Amino acid sequence: MVLRLSYPLISVLSKHLTDWSVQAVVSWLLAESFQDQNVSIVAEEDIQALSKAELSDLLAPITKTVNESLAKAPKYGLRSPKKPLGASEVLEAISRCNSAGGRTGRHWVLDPVDGTLGFVRGDQYAVALALIEDGKVMMGVLGCPNYPMKNGWLNHHRHRYNESMSSTVTDTRDKGCVIYAQKGSGKAWMQPLVHKNKTFEWPNSAKQIKVSSIDDPGLATFCEPVEKANSNHSFTAGVTHSMGFN
Repeated sequence: MVLRLSYPLISVLSKHLTDWSVQAVVSWLLAESFQDQNVSIVAEEDIQALSKAELSDLLAPITKTVNESLAKAPKYGLRSPKKPLGASEVLEAISRCNSAGGRTGRHWVLDPVDGTLGFVRGDQYAVALALIEDGKVMMGVLGCPNYPMKNGWLNHHRHRYNESMSSTVTDTRDKGCVIYAQKGSGKAWMQPLVHKNKTFEWPNSAKQIKVSSIDDPGLATFCEPVEKANSNHSFTAGVTHSMGFN
């Protein structure tokens, strides 16, 4: 029997698989790093949804993906499991992501795939993680697998993406970065992902980033979501006009 799924359904299943896989990996690594503390993680996907009949078959590929990812942990100076995690251990890791958070204590807030549409079509998305202590954001990290370190590469990526809509294209150019900042440091950093057989070594070509020094709104670049569902275009058009944007 051949199971034929529509493209939207395949996309939804892929998104769920990625969400749970990311949550399990991040949860396991945080628990290993803070063994003497209870790790509180607020995340998107609820573990109870995995018990639904239409999603229960995802547990096996999620477990496989998690183990493949954790096996690469030593590349980043982190410890990997002594043996592959079983399905029950993956579920335990995901269950730590069911915290309700709160105004007191330490909580990690995780968006496993920020930018669903970009993820589905192979464009821009991010894995977003923040540390909150007593209601205050202390640290933020963005993992951007498709975002290049150099501005010129962004246009290259867009060109390759447009080509891929009509043909099979393999982009061998290294891309992807991690952006992070800590409260009170006054600095934010951007560094490339670790590719191929390389290992992470600080500072790993990290460079400091900062907001633009342009103070004339008419010379600034204004950004808004392309999708109408994510933005009130008529409202933002009025705002940009009043601020002097062309």
